[in-house]
Amino acid sequence: MSANDVLVIWGGVKDIGRNNTVEAIEHVNKFMSNNIKMNIVLLNSPHRHDLRCTSCVNNEVINYNNRLKEAIRPYPNVHLLEIELSRLHFTRHGLHLNFTGKKLVSQKVATVVEHIFKTEKALTFLEKITFLCYITLSEDNTTESALCDFANTGEYNTGYEFDWREY
Repeated sequence: MSANDVLVIWGGVKDIGRNNTVEAIEHVNKFMSNNIKMNIVLLNSPHRHDLRCTSCVNNEVINYNNRLKEAIRPYPNVHLLEIELSRLHFTRHGLHLNFTGKKLVSQKVATVVEHIFKTEKALTFLEKITFLCYITLSEDNTTESALCDFANTGEYNTGYEFDWREY
């Protein structure tokens, strides 16, 4: 990938619950230092609404997000998107985003990507984005379903599925 590309990374909040914050930040640092020519957008991890606000996992999410903010400082090619999501943006069980949450996150990511190309490349957003997908990983981590807007019309079609075992 080059300076004409943007990589969006949103790490999993489930890993934070497994006490992997330090290891995750080390991996992020290594990745950023090896990819200084590529535009990278990192998203902070959301609060877990399936747990109490004061749970040790949610405290670790706060810790991870603070460390992530510090880790990106030396890298001008890395943009941190700090998204604050409410309970209304999640499904009933509180761990995964619902349609409204996915739409909000994708709009915020699109805004950051648009800003990167307006300020650095003077290209229009539509020259860079061909379609937008909301992707949901299944519980067994094999199949994803996507809600896609291939024509960039604002209308999303369902039914696209990808099986990771095929690749």
